[in-house]
Amino acid sequence: MATLQIRCSDALKDRLTCAAARADINASELARAILERGLTQLEASQARDKSEEGDDEGLRKVYEPRSERAWARLTPSEMAAVTVRSSGMGMTPYKWIARLIRAHLTKAPELTHDETVALRLATRELNYVGRNLNQIAHALNMTLNAREKISVELIAEINQKVAVTSDQVKAVLDQNLNRWGV
Repeated sequence: MATLQIRCSDALKDRLTCAAARADINASELARAILERGLTQLEASQARDKSEEGDDEGLRKVYEPRSERAWARLTPSEMAAVTVRSSGMGMTPYKWIARLIRAHLTKAPELTHDETVALRLATRELNYVGRNLNQIAHALNMTLNAREKISVELIAEINQKVAVTSDQVKAVLDQNLNRWGV
């Protein structure tokens, strides 16, 4: 695996370390995941905009600071509805509005903390399933008698874990898409 070194502020490194600790992974894994997501968004943006803009413009869109403000006047009932929806998701109304706009513009999921945790748990379950499958494959390759050790119950258990995990991921993504109306 290739090595990549970057320089960043102490505050940024602390944020990365804290986020990694909350995610129960090391900072390198989190940085790798962030880079992967950012590059995926950049490549998708470049593919969409290639006919309209130069290659560097897509890069600026991904890393553009959020400094612009948009103002909208809402009725008291509209603001109350925004407040109810945003508080239900643990966000401020302004953060909720920004995420709503971003979700519609990018067509990318805007996951809440709970959704991120659910996806992380689903990923762990899939990793467990992968390890079980590797153990089965290893046992089958060791001896011919190993086939007798593999029981229908073990395979059914693995199949059930995959189905549960798949349903969890589907539910999180469906909930996210429905929430933002994307």
